[in-house]
This record gives sequence, C-alpha cells and structure tokens, in this order.
Amino acid sequence: MWADTSSDDSVGPGSHSAQGAVRAPETSLESGLRLLSVFVEHGPTLGVSEVARRTGTAKTTAYRRLVGLERAGFILRDGQRYRLSWLLFELGSRSTPSWPRGLRDAVSPWLTYLHVRCRGAVAHIAVLDKGELLYLDRVSSPASPDMPSAAGMRRSPTSTGLGKALLAFTPIQAVSEVVRSEPASRASETTTARSALTRQLRLARRTGVAIDDGETERGLYCIASPVVRSGEAVCAISVAGSRRDLDGHGFEGLVGRVAQRIAADLSVGARPAPPAREQRPVP
Repeated sequence: MWADTSSDDSVGPGSHSAQGAVRAPETSLESGLRLLSVFVEHGPTLGVSEVARRTGTAKTTAYRRLVGLERAGFILRDGQRYRLSWLLFELGSRSTPSWPRGLRDAVSPWLTYLHVRCRGAVAHIAVLDKGELLYLDRVSSPASPDMPSAAGMRRSPTSTGLGKALLAFTPIQAVSEVVRSEPASRASETTTARSALTRQLRLARRTGVAIDDGETERGLYCIASPVVRSGEAVCAISVAGSRRDLDGHGFEGLVGRVAQRIAADLSVGARPAPPAREQRPVP
C-alpha cells in the first residue's frame, strides 16, 4: 500500500560502518544540545543536580554547561533553578513555517474555521518527526473539551487520528520502523497491533480520513486528514471532542475537503484564507 524506499547505505560522520567503526566522542555542541533536550522532556525548571543526573554527567560539568548556555541566551536562571529562554521560543516560531514555506501560517486560519464549524471542537495541526507525532498548533476556546495536546507536545502516532492520517501516506519502511519502536504494552483501547494498524492505514489512505475513537484518551473522538503533496503527507489536521458532537454530522468530509484545499494552496504558494460560512463554503 505504500511506496517502498531504499535505504542509504552510506556512512556519515559519527555513525557505525559495516566494519563496526566506533562512534566519535560527543562534542561540546552535542552535549549542550542534549542538555537542552532534558528541559523539553523534564522541565519547565531544573536544578543543577537534576540536570547532572539526567545527562549522566558530574555536577561541575552540568553547571559549567548551564552557565555557558545562560551566557548564550538559551536558558535563564530562575532562583536556584534554570529554564529555557524566550530565545528558543523565537527560534522555534521561525522554524515551524519553514517547510513547506508558510506551513503553520497557512494552516492556522483553517484551524479556526474548523473549530467554529465543528461545534467548538479542538483543532490541531501536526507533523511526523523522527517517528513521533509532533503538534505544531491547536485552536480551542474556554468551552472546548479538555485534552492532552499542546504545541510542541509529542505522542506516539499509532493511536492518534493525526498519526494514522500521516502514516497512511508514509513509505512502508518508515511505518514499520515506527511500529517496531512502540512499547510492548499500551492502553487497552489502543490499536498498535500491526494487523489492526495496517487495516486502519489502508482505510485512511483510501478515504483520506483517520479516526481516533478513545485511543488517545477515553471519551475523546478525533477526525483527522492528511495534507498530501507529491504522494506523501506534509502534515495532518484534525478536530477532536466528544463522539456525540463529532460523529455522524458530516465532519469527516469537511475536514477532508479542508485538507485538500490547504494542499492545493501550498502547491501554488498561495496563503489560503478560510471562507465565511455563509459566503463561500469549502467545495
């Protein structure tokens, strides 16, 4: 069902060759970036001892690296602890629209459109990054249902509507790697079993829509559709809420049509603007 891709057998810097070459020692830059990732996973604030423990380094080494990152503006001191700075937020904000050009800026107005049209459901955009689902943005309101999602959050893609929409248009080799990386056991309602997942991805590829019915969190219902260019998903969009509010109201078709409209506008380099409901509905 997916186009297979051949692997690149070339050996890059620091990788293991067929002869078993040893990976090069970690550079200072790599150490600093690894330290920053600790804040992403275990923040928002961390002390020197916790940073040292989570990076496997001595406290003096961790402190020296924290001071260097503070001088460079990437982290800030918060009393006796440290947190990521606004500079990283600025860098992240500049990177998310970079490929395709204007991706998040182009999609965000449509998320607002879907949020309003789909009874206040939470609208999302996400991409597949290193085998994980990465949320880029969400649109909600105080009346929207609570759910575990936020810009910058990562999840397993195999039990989410967004993830399945993306995997349905991902080369089979990459899908297999994602499935192999899944934990041995997950929640009782998840569909990580390879045969079940394969059936769902085939259906999503055929219909252009993927469903999460309580797999991410009990009681939540999600309708997702991929934004496809040149046969592969650039990103996926979704609406999520209760089954009562979303199932059986034709929203699957609406989300799918919006995804197609975004893909078409991205292909010609236009910035799509969602129509007013009463003036120009999505075709």
